[in-house]
Amino acid sequence: MAVAACNEMEWLVRVSSKEERIGQVPGTEAPGLTVPQHQRNAHTARGRNLAYMVQAGKRLGVESELRILSFGCSSGEECLDFADVFPRARIVGVDLNAKALQKAQALDHPRVHVMNSTEDNIAASGPYDIIFAMNVLCLHPLPPGTETLASAYPFALFESAIQLLDAQLKPGGVLGIYNSHYFLDDAEVFAHYAPIADDHLNNGWLPKYRPDGELATRIVFQFDGQLRSRDEWLALIATDYARRKDEAWHEWIDPDVYSGRFTDVTLWEKS
Repeated sequence: MAVAACNEMEWLVRVSSKEERIGQVPGTEAPGLTVPQHQRNAHTARGRNLAYMVQAGKRLGVESELRILSFGCSSGEECLDFADVFPRARIVGVDLNAKALQKAQALDHPRVHVMNSTEDNIAASGPYDIIFAMNVLCLHPLPPGTETLASAYPFALFESAIQLLDAQLKPGGVLGIYNSHYFLDDAEVFAHYAPIADDHLNNGWLPKYRPDGELATRIVFQFDGQLRSRDEWLALIATDYARRKDEAWHEWIDPDVYSGRFTDVTLWEKS
């Protein structure tokens, strides 16, 4: 599963060969970029996806010389966590938010390289052994008055991102998708993916939608054995991300009309 070995200088030359443009004004499309923007909220924190990284490490080996893509890296905290979990990995982070990118590039980690999110930049250091798109393939909060998700965040936008990431993920690689509005099961590439057992970690606190934009699931939240509102649950888990196990799950809105998807899978292995 590990990539062919190359030294640090060769890798830096490769990923630096593409122009790194930071022209994104939050809420707009940056000129010249080929990767559409999805989630516009750039909030992140150290440790929020550590448990999923550990699971991916069990699959591929934490000491392997891996290439990892943080798709939607925001200000770079996820990249730093990857660098801690995988001490021999080289990590690429891409984002469109100018302020977040400036913070991420200021991290100056020897194994982390941050770039503007273009197809060329992503491909320049691929293919990857691990790709995480965590809290990215969604639109939260939804614009006021949104009746169906299709008007604000169409399935075609999700599908195009999945195809881009699939094209850059190596066979045997791990794809992580958390808090997406749509199911990977409905994407064209789904036949090439198998779910990875993840010790019952949940797949996010946003509801899932059908490809037509209609609501498919609602989320049930629990903490310390008690049902909670979403806001209560989010405040409680923010103090300990590791406690997300088994405490948020999906229920089908109308299982007779639409069901049968993997509601609580975050990590997938590509065949």
